Amino acid sequence: MIFSRIIGHVKKQQWTGAFIELAIVVLGVFIGLQANNWNQARQNRAAETVYLRALTKDFNSIETSVQTQIDFETTIAHFINQSLDEIDAPPSKNRNLRLGMLLSQLAARSTLKIESPTFRELQSSGHLGLIRDRALRGRIVEYFFQTRRWESALDRNNAAFVDNGYDVFLRTHGVEGVLWDPTLMNEPSALPSKLGADYLKLMHAQYGDRILAGRNPEFDRPPGDPFWGQLRQQLNWRAFIAGRNESIAIHIKKVTETVKAKTLAYLKAHRS
Repeated sequence: MIFSRIIGHVKKQQWTGAFIELAIVVLGVFIGLQANNWNQARQNRAAETVYLRALTKDFNSIETSVQTQIDFETTIAHFINQSLDEIDAPPSKNRNLRLGMLLSQLAARSTLKIESPTFRELQSSGHLGLIRDRALRGRIVEYFFQTRRWESALDRNNAAFVDNGYDVFLRTHGVEGVLWDPTLMNEPSALPSKLGADYLKLMHAQYGDRILAGRNPEFDRPPGDPFWGQLRQQLNWRAFIAGRNESIAIHIKKVTETVKAKTLAYLKAHRS
């Protein structure tokens, strides 16, 4: 309709009316575009807030996983010290059982996985640009890039020194696994595990004394036997890797706390 009026003004050479009608059209288009842009910006800000809040929840979960890794490696160090004490203790049935239980626990390793469904979604959907602050966006991207490297380093440590080192040594020397006995060890549970006490109950129910009675004749060797020197060497490397893994986990915990704090600070500063 409005274009018909503009054409009518032109035909009658009513230039003022034509320009007014044209200006109304241009202004209307401009206002429509601005309204659309404003609405899109508002939606982007809302989406940014949702994503960043979800990221902080992921950071909380990561902190919990990392703390579990730290606790695991700390317990490994505790068991290594106990193992060295048992090696120096006089041979006995209980001493052999305790040493078997401790060495069995040291064959375990914890795999750390840094998981963030939110960051994965931001990447796959191409929505990382919704985080308006370039510095924060860069820090978040760098954080997940670095944690993947640290996660890989920890896994390589376990594969090289636990799976292909310590564990192979135990099997090569015929050292049998011995199920944890809380009463004999005077400790309620073994390594930190999501399975907890239910795991021990299940193993006791399935195997019972057939495992707990394992004596491991290797442990009856005299103090000067080369076996003990080799075992100490393996425990030395096991301690080194536990310490290395714990230091990696502590570093991840610190940088996670930092990036989470910056994310929360940004959310607080940009509350709508």
